[in-house]
Amino acid sequence: MNSNNLVLPEMFLIARDAYQKGENVTNALRKYLKVSYNTPEIIALAYDLQAGTYTNAAESNESFYNHRAQELTTVIEPFCDGMESVLDLGSGEISMFSRLLVTLKSQSINKTYAADINWSRLNIGIKATENIVPNSHNLSAFVSDMAKIPLPSKSIDLTFTDHALEPNGSRLEEILKEIFRCTRNICIFTEPSNEIASIEAQERMKKLSYIFDLEQSIKKLGGEILCSSDIFNNYNKLNPARTLVVRPPVLNSEVSIDYSKFYFTFPGTDYELQLIDEHLFCKDMGVVFPIIKDIPILLEEKLIIASKYS
Repeated sequence: MNSNNLVLPEMFLIARDAYQKGENVTNALRKYLKVSYNTPEIIALAYDLQAGTYTNAAESNESFYNHRAQELTTVIEPFCDGMESVLDLGSGEISMFSRLLVTLKSQSINKTYAADINWSRLNIGIKATENIVPNSHNLSAFVSDMAKIPLPSKSIDLTFTDHALEPNGSRLEEILKEIFRCTRNICIFTEPSNEIASIEAQERMKKLSYIFDLEQSIKKLGGEILCSSDIFNNYNKLNPARTLVVRPPVLNSEVSIDYSKFYFTFPGTDYELQLIDEHLFCKDMGVVFPIIKDIPILLEEKLIIASKYS
């Protein structure tokens, strides 16, 4: 568990004040915690205060979002044949993922998942996109940290990120390892690239503790880059993105996974969670995770120790 959770109430007040003043929330929280990087709590608080703004932006700029989805589809679609399960990590308000699912022509996709560290954004996103995502995709959401995904090893066909790795400069390799653990076939990262960024943009990336040298990290961890494409429809001209299609490394594990059924696990492990009385219980670890408005909260710091729950 992360000790920063002990100061969350005060952190929230600092974040709220910075947000209301129009200041950069992550900068304010890094200064408060005396760190030079974004912790999971910093990211969660910064985006929670912005919940709703991304949905409004998508609805106000429908043409841009549709063009961007079409552009991503051109790169992604050749790798989607036969993929059934798709996970969008750091999905936020599901604004881009929902539109991407509409543009993809793959008939095999029938299980889609949106994960984010922020419950507020997912709650808003599920409601905002319920009339966008085809029912056949069976979209569901859950709260998790990208460094500890609550899914079995090699249980997802395709994992997607869209500027979700971006603020995690200090944890990039840790997160990539976890994504590689859970992904069976293909990872698709649409993320800022310092390789195509201007000097001004690179300085901005460093100031905001954004990721750097993503391609090198992927290769270092054994991932194989199958395709690389610079993005034309960028959210911010000072944050140019590149889409990387990656084959994850083979997982050396003797764990036997039943891929015929979907289930959550204790974050970062293969220990199964069982749904009991609208909560998720892990018999192996003796803990319970809450579910709020049908969205499981699968963060270690939110668990309840309850070995006798069953």
